Amino acid sequence: MGEEEAIGGVAAFVVYVALPAAALLLWWALGRSQERRHLRDLAAREAALRGVLVTDLRGFPGADPACPPPELVCGEAAIASDGFKSWVFGLRNLFGGESKSFTALFERARREAVARMAEAARARGFDAVCNVRFSTVDIGGNASGAGKKAMPMAVCTFLESCSFKGKTVLPLCTNEGSGMGTSESHIRKLAPGAVIQKGLSITGSQAASADDSVRKWLHDSGLI
Repeated sequence: MGEEEAIGGVAAFVVYVALPAAALLLWWALGRSQERRHLRDLAAREAALRGVLVTDLRGFPGADPACPPPELVCGEAAIASDGFKSWVFGLRNLFGGESKSFTALFERARREAVARMAEAARARGFDAVCNVRFSTVDIGGNASGAGKKAMPMAVCTFLESCSFKGKTVLPLCTNEGSGMGTSESHIRKLAPGAVIQKGLSITGSQAASADDSVRKWLHDSGLI
């Protein structure tokens, strides 16, 4: 009986302690490797973009009046959290305080967005980006449960300011694991009188190759 209890104790240790610890260590190692790779890439691109001024000023002092008219450029970045950061964030929620791992995550996303704006400006022949504004949205399901995820406020404002009565709405969203969340139910509340059909949720990493899924969705919805 003593030997069976010992084996059971070892098995319980492996299942409840060793395996979770190994999984956390693997998540940390993979996440750290990806983070360092991204930071090296950012540093190299930022060095190459030093000639492009990025400012939140509404205009560029001393700009040549003969320059072409300004154009709008955008930089979007969705940086996914790794399993270790999400686990640490869950612990932080129990005790409160700043989650430094997520602070670093947001800083990476901000730098990535700025670099993409500067690259877009340079590709169009400009050497400055003015009136820069940042907007942050949690799309990955970490700030709240995946089932509680909703739409960005800009979309809600758009729905509230327009009339969709008698119109058909097909919700489409990209995400990194949260799915449609509560978006469809929110659209029904914000667009009364509209016909809300089944939405399509696409993982952001698969968006570039989602043509077939979108076509099937539109076909099933009777649009094509």
